[in-house]
Amino acid sequence: GVETANAQNFVFPCVSRKLIDTLGGIFDERMVYADIWLRDVLYPFGRAIRLPEVLIAHHWQGQSRDQQQAVSDVLSPAYQALYARCVEEGREKVQAAMERAMVPSC
Repeated sequence: GVETANAQNFVFPCVSRKLIDTLGGIFDERMVYADIWLRDVLYPFGRAIRLPEVLIAHHWQGQSRDQQQAVSDVLSPAYQALYARCVEEGREKVQAAMERAMVPSC
């Protein structure tokens, strides 16, 4: 994550190829705010690291109609349940990869 006006959201994440391979992509396509999903997947592993010295000047243009709809969609109980499930799935993938990396090779 880098410093932006909405820094708590962990926007513009930088990730490794290994993480992309582990998760099956950089973001879960079922998520509206995939950057927040990525933060919530990686945080328990100490891998959601903020880089306050990196500042991005992003001139936000506001929300499109689709984006405005997405804001209300993420508040629904159905989306919240999906979000929790997607975070758990991501964490399970990261945990499994970390465990595989700790197994000594023959």
